[in-house]
Amino acid sequence: MELGHFIMDLFMWSMKSSCNFLSSTFAQIVFSLILILTASYYYRFSIVRVYFRFINSFTPRTSVSTPTNPLLLLSAKKAARMIRERQITSESLVEAYISRIKEVNPLIIALVEDGFEEAIALAREIDVKLDGASKMEIEKIARDQPLLGVPISIKECIEIEKYKCTIGILARKDIVSRRTAPTVRRLLDAGCVLLGKTNNPEVCLSFYTTNQIYGTTRNPYDTRRIPGGSSGGEGALIAAGGSVIGVGSDIAGSVRFPAHFCGIFGLKTSVGVVDAEGHLPVITEFRSQMLSIGPLCRYAEDLEETTRAMAGPMVDKIRLGQPLDESSIKLFFLTNLDDPKVEPCCPETLAALKRAVFALEDRFRIKGKELKFPCTKHTVELIAASMHSDTQDPVKRILTGKGTDINSFLELARFFIGKKEFTFPSLFVSVLEELDLIKEPVRNKLHEERDALATELREKLGENGFLICPSYPTAAPYHVQPTLTMFNFALSGLFNVMRLPAVQCPVTINKDGMPIGIQIVGPEYSDGALIKIAEEMEIIFGGWKPMGQ
Repeated sequence: MELGHFIMDLFMWSMKSSCNFLSSTFAQIVFSLILILTASYYYRFSIVRVYFRFINSFTPRTSVSTPTNPLLLLSAKKAARMIRERQITSESLVEAYISRIKEVNPLIIALVEDGFEEAIALAREIDVKLDGASKMEIEKIARDQPLLGVPISIKECIEIEKYKCTIGILARKDIVSRRTAPTVRRLLDAGCVLLGKTNNPEVCLSFYTTNQIYGTTRNPYDTRRIPGGSSGGEGALIAAGGSVIGVGSDIAGSVRFPAHFCGIFGLKTSVGVVDAEGHLPVITEFRSQMLSIGPLCRYAEDLEETTRAMAGPMVDKIRLGQPLDESSIKLFFLTNLDDPKVEPCCPETLAALKRAVFALEDRFRIKGKELKFPCTKHTVELIAASMHSDTQDPVKRILTGKGTDINSFLELARFFIGKKEFTFPSLFVSVLEELDLIKEPVRNKLHEERDALATELREKLGENGFLICPSYPTAAPYHVQPTLTMFNFALSGLFNVMRLPAVQCPVTINKDGMPIGIQIVGPEYSDGALIKIAEEMEIIFGGWKPMGQ
């Protein structure tokens, strides 16, 4: 009994002491700060969204005009057929795209080096060749050069002879390539006419496309927002009607982010299917298994022919053109990662995901199953550990372009006082590399978890299972906003770590007039099946939608 009274007296004393403490001004300030910091942590993503929406509300929204030239609304496949059949000329098609680029590029800064004169000259040569071709020769061209006369754009970090390959690094601004990447060579051999090269962020290290040479690429639907990255120039140009097909690279979502933010299709191809030689910077160790070169396009039917041309001798592995095995297909879906560093998907993204799941369930007459993976609680760490390399030059050396190192900490400090020689994302990554926060024992443990998760996911998918999930938690963020939500890349980056192919498909336009899509992940070498599903998605949801519609 006495013990009970003692405990009650102690409790009342502590409460009275707390009240007395909080009655002082200083204590109230401290307590308020604690509450504010706690609330800021739990609502940090909402605060970031509200803040950037507010400050951008003072800037009028600008978008590119809707393309009206009917030549710009042809798929690459249809355009190539019409060129062969002489219903249109390659020259007229190429000139239509050049005219469109001159109209939209000042707004979006997507194309950074053009080859317009060479493109028109080549298009004229193609027209002369076709004008004098026999029926048999035309049939051979359809087999050997299925994209003859069709314009194409290429990401700046992929080498093309006589074109610059700066990777967005100021020290490389005058470096001109002496070779053409094998993937680009295959596309040119398939008949593509090169329009030029498109922007990418410094060292391709961000899904925010900006660098000190060419500037910042803007989203064609709303120039206050980003087009994604690191293939942001491709995404913006194609969505704006400045190119019909293009080539990007994807090591943590860099094809799928621009496709998602710009409302087009993008394919992360299976590991090793498309040759990555000629892509800079050179990637080594596990990173090379994360990297994929893939196509971006407005029309789903162009994924197949573009991938076929890019894949070369590996094309048979990915079973292009084969019908889906609908008798054994399985569907899974993933709504969110459990990683607290990654922003939860917004209601619009979840609604788009739900619509996609329901549509494919209805189309294939099966029930999808939700997947949960415990390891996704630290997805960011899994990706960071996988990106570690002891043999590749560190970012601080790549940034100089001279084999010497910058002082990452000093340059970051200079950045914050306005003396900007490098961009924040590359400096941030460089500092993280130097800090080496994930030590070897932890890194090895993360590698084990990664491999276990990859095995589990591959077993669930089997040979004909497909996972539907968001590519990013929201529609395209405003410029600079990704610096405060930089770990959102993990939703797509996870599947680079899993070494699985994925296709990004547009689903809808949100209330702000911005595209929202989803990605579909498949088993290894299921690229052909993913393309078929993308074509189904285009039929159901309408695919790319011009600005203002």
